[in-house]
Amino acid sequence: MAFVSLPTATVFWDLLDGTGNRAQVRAHVPAASLAATVLANLAGTATVMQAITGCTIEAFGVSYAQKDPVAAAPAADSRVENKGTFVFTAANGLRTRLEVPGILEAVLTSSGAVDLTDLAAIAFIDQILGGLYSSNTGSDITAISAAYQKFRRSTKAMLPSDRNVA
Repeated sequence: MAFVSLPTATVFWDLLDGTGNRAQVRAHVPAASLAATVLANLAGTATVMQAITGCTIEAFGVSYAQKDPVAAAPAADSRVENKGTFVFTAANGLRTRLEVPGILEAVLTSSGAVDLTDLAAIAFIDQILGGLYSSNTGSDITAISAAYQKFRRSTKAMLPSDRNVA
């Protein structure tokens, strides 16, 4: 057997909603990224992710986790099954998806699409497009292509018709 390195490392954020339910957001970074750089960026992303959810970010990590033992309580009406789905285009032309549990109604349009003029949504998208994150193939994430609200059991017909950006 010959083991080979994968092109990316997996990073994650653990979220807690107001009912005590937990969910996890996962993304990828190039395997050659320095751990200190990745952890600093994960902290910044946790801040902007928390601004678009009603959930508490409990922990984040890359091959090891950091946990906030005195995390603020999540918003009482936050629900991890209410997700903000962000679909990005990678440099290789493929798409990569990031589902963020507990998306706030304040960052959504009346149809359920993410309001791309909302400052918290802009900050979150800019953080992902900032150059550190990649698709699971290691390709750079270059643009947002869709952003919308989705529930656990949403069918394609139930999704907002204006969810696609481009």
